Amino acid sequence: MNINGLMTDLDDVREHQGITVNELCCRAGLAQKTYRNWVEGRTTPNLTALNAVLEALHIELIPLFQEKV
Repeated sequence: MNINGLMTDLDDVREHQGITVNELCCRAGLAQKTYRNWVEGRTTPNLTALNAVLEALHIELIPLFQEKV
């Protein structure tokens, strides 16, 4: 999975959890424009910023990348 696909999937998770973009960005300490740029593939987050989004969504980084058996 590429980072753009990951960001799209995370945005789907955000919607499923009933969290607005504004709420997620407040939790993660991000500007809404920055988040939207990531989701739309214009820019990519660094690992620290990506982790902030994951934490705001209550998702752990390591299991996200583990191969399913």
